[in-house]
Amino acid sequence: QHLFWYDRPAREGEGEGPGIITEVPELEFFEALPVAWDDTRVLEAQVGKSAVIARRSGDSWFVGIMHSGGPRTFELNLDFLDPARSYTAHVYRDDPAVQTRTHVRIDRSRTDARQVMRIPVPERGGAAIRLTPES
Repeated sequence: QHLFWYDRPAREGEGEGPGIITEVPELEFFEALPVAWDDTRVLEAQVGKSAVIARRSGDSWFVGIMHSGGPRTFELNLDFLDPARSYTAHVYRDDPAVQTRTHVRIDRSRTDARQVMRIPVPERGGAAIRLTPES
């Protein structure tokens, strides 16, 4: 419940109804986020600097990128995906240029296990990626 306040409680009558916050589109990531995992992989880790961790639930993968240094572009090799499938990548990343309260940019693209995604993050930034198989 606290997650959906997203740093503040909702006020009566805000959004689509009492207690509903609608001006934060990246909450869709948290709505899709499972609570149980079938696989976890550390793709990159530098103590005190950065971490890239991928977790799978069913056929979908969730990747978290955390970075404490200056601006950087992460190269995410997707070879952990099922090579026989295509995926939709939903990328949520910090972008100070985005004119919303949370400054989170959302990009979507088609991808597969042969790809290397380039994910730019600003200083002390991060990203979350949801990879869902296409039908």
